[in-house]
Amino acid sequence: MADDSIYRSGQGEKVLKGIYDRQLADLDHEFKSRYVDTQFGKTHILISGEERSKKLLFFHKGNSTNPYLLKHFTGLFADFQIYSPDIIGHPGYSAPISLSVNDNSYGKWAEEVISELGFSQINCLGVSYGGGILTRLASTAPDKIEKGIFLVPSGIANTSLFSILFKLGLPMLKYRLFSSEKNLIKAIEPLTGDAEVDQATLDMIEAIFEHVRVKSEMPKNIKPVDMEDYTAPSLIIAAENDVLFPGEKVIKRARDIFTGPLDIFLLKEAPHFCFLNEDRSDRIVDLIDDFI
Repeated sequence: MADDSIYRSGQGEKVLKGIYDRQLADLDHEFKSRYVDTQFGKTHILISGEERSKKLLFFHKGNSTNPYLLKHFTGLFADFQIYSPDIIGHPGYSAPISLSVNDNSYGKWAEEVISELGFSQINCLGVSYGGGILTRLASTAPDKIEKGIFLVPSGIANTSLFSILFKLGLPMLKYRLFSSEKNLIKAIEPLTGDAEVDQATLDMIEAIFEHVRVKSEMPKNIKPVDMEDYTAPSLIIAAENDVLFPGEKVIKRARDIFTGPLDIFLLKEAPHFCFLNEDRSDRIVDLIDDFI
């Protein structure tokens, strides 16, 4: 196992890929698998939907698997042909090499993925960490984005490090010291709120903590000057009770830095893992469908 791999061991990589494969099978949906080359390493992409449908590039959340996120957005399958890359440096089949969140590496990676897929421009959806990647793409190659959807996005108004340490760090430390399912549920409760967390979610998170060098850093807040050339229509969907990217702060700053047409929706009383609630997930799918 290479020193710069995100996995702690070869066995850990097998465990995560096994979880990935089971999640993909459980989706009970037909996917094509494709690899593209980028300067940062090979990137694996799941492709679903009819060729004639509208195209949507989907950037999943960080420290998670691609099919895990897709299962919460199956409502998009009917209307879109979805291209969903495994984010490089996160669990999946893309190169297990982390990119810097302090520069535009992820933006350049996303630009190359779009070009390698043969698109000059495409609708893009970024969730959480994936939203931060989308802000970097907007900075690096704004013309690549036909319309941009930023769901509980990083990279616009991240919360303070102190807040993260207080709300997430202490419960997480307790879990790492005294590993149990009860302590894991308490550790992620600030992210999940009152949503019921299923066993599959717990198993994936537990495996990631055990076998992956978890990334605590998120894509840094984008600067207004970096967004000056990005004028594509955008939709911001923020969660009111998001401990990572507070909804009202995200919306306020988005109004200041987005220069193109901007639609905004605040999910009332929703936590960061807003998609765990089926009603909210359906609402999010409707908002995306109507916007595109």
